[in-house]
Amino acid sequence: MSEEDEFQRINVSLASVERDVRTAAFRAIYQGRTPSSFDLANDLDLLVDEVDAAIATLLGLGLMTVDEAGRVTGSHGLSLIPSDHRVLFDVGVRFVWCAVDAVGIPAAMRLNAEVESHCFQCGLPVSLTMRNGKPHGQGRESLRIGLAVSGCSGKVIQDVCPMLNFFCSQGHADRWARKVEGAKVISILQAAEIGRRTWSDIANL
Repeated sequence: MSEEDEFQRINVSLASVERDVRTAAFRAIYQGRTPSSFDLANDLDLLVDEVDAAIATLLGLGLMTVDEAGRVTGSHGLSLIPSDHRVLFDVGVRFVWCAVDAVGIPAAMRLNAEVESHCFQCGLPVSLTMRNGKPHGQGRESLRIGLAVSGCSGKVIQDVCPMLNFFCSQGHADRWARKVEGAKVISILQAAEIGRRTWSDIANL
């Protein structure tokens, strides 16, 4: 199952309040804030207990992260916690949970962004430019993303995200995919299209 399939399955099962909390937390993180449940309740005109219950569900599905104080540090793939995938937006540096997030989020939001990561096969740095949500430059043609699922925790951030990575070439991606059951390789343009569908809820934030 690809990340897109997994997210679509989860999106169907999420209650509207859970989707709203996830989106509001994403917006706050994009703005550089780590919102508390009280902050999100104010943003959404909900009871704090309703938000707390939604956060608990999202944490259980691996669609959100919080710090020791309970403030949201990551939601819907976007994070303020350093990771292997760094994205420079006009608002500053943010981090994401996987390579599809790195391409798909700016694609869905139609934003300019500079993506920095590394090849999962050889470790060399890789970069990609996004302009108005569209991939540009050499990286658009040369980079690939590997897709696979590992583990059975039921948490996207644990089972799916670690298995979605950049590769500097088709050859390196294919070498990895031959060793991983159920793996497939997609282009950057395919990842952007997946992103526009997966993050359609944040397209107009």
